[in-house]
Amino acid sequence: MVTGLSDYNGCSRLQDFKSELPSGCEAFICNVKYSANPIVYLSNLFSLALFLRRVNPDVIVFHTSVDSFFPLIISRIFLGSRRIYFNHGVPYIGYRGALKMILRLIEVANLKNSQSTMTVGAGMCSVLKGLSPTSRVVFVEPGSACGINVEFKDYTDLLKKRFAAKQRLGFEANDQVVLFVGRAVERKGIYDLISAWSGIDNVGSFKLLIVGPTEDQISLDRYPAIQGVRVIGYSNNVAEYYLASDVLCVPSRHEGFGYTYIEAASVGCVPICCNILGPTDFVKNNETGLVVNVGDIDSLRLNIIQLLSNDILRNRLAERSFVAAKAFERSALLDKVCDQLE
Repeated sequence: MVTGLSDYNGCSRLQDFKSELPSGCEAFICNVKYSANPIVYLSNLFSLALFLRRVNPDVIVFHTSVDSFFPLIISRIFLGSRRIYFNHGVPYIGYRGALKMILRLIEVANLKNSQSTMTVGAGMCSVLKGLSPTSRVVFVEPGSACGINVEFKDYTDLLKKRFAAKQRLGFEANDQVVLFVGRAVERKGIYDLISAWSGIDNVGSFKLLIVGPTEDQISLDRYPAIQGVRVIGYSNNVAEYYLASDVLCVPSRHEGFGYTYIEAASVGCVPICCNILGPTDFVKNNETGLVVNVGDIDSLRLNIIQLLSNDILRNRLAERSFVAAKAFERSALLDKVCDQLE
């Protein structure tokens, strides 16, 4: 039996469902968020060490690559607790040069310092096993740290809700909406998407909805001919934008598992992603969405136009991705995660 439920300076989706954990499935969730201020960071690490020594839990779960590095070392040195590393992604793959090497070494250290590693994608599982063949790495099938809340069970009923959401956001009935959700950083592919969109002539009923970044952050004035773009900025109600959109396009160059693709699919919004580890565990080309090569602006543009122009294709992929998203329903995945904690 695993005892005690808490979190320490944590930052993960595990916090979101800690009150929903099945009876008897409890663990201390510990990591220290990296800070560029060395005094703050060292102080947080010292506080964590004192906390763990005082509580001495049976099992500790560490999550995210960088934030787990020193806490895992501290726990290995000072405690006899069972250490589980919950890997949400393999970031070193998305970088180059010295940073890539550092992130790779961190990943190897996390694997070596934990007695068991859980990961959220089949591709990530293969990569981690390659980094440390002697480590125990488990893929929590079908993927994701905690799953999603599946609000709609019936696709026909969902279609009615989607139409109403478009009206609430001020779109016309025949508008075809592409959605981006994420930060204004190159890694998320926002600039690839804007470049692709700026090359679409006579967008007409095609609309691009950008949630997360502000206009100042993405500098749309660099694209004077761009049309049909609405920039929302930060929103705490992303679900409404998923529901009103026909296509989700987040052409990230590096991702963890990629919840946004599943969340969109669960409300009938077809995802487009790049052929990278993480998102492609869910987005299968021409099955549950479309997949393009990283940085291929022309291909990205053509795939967007194809989906918006071809109602039969878009509706087929929307229904298939909606059905596939149901497998990631939260309560079912929680049981699988907790099985690994026992």
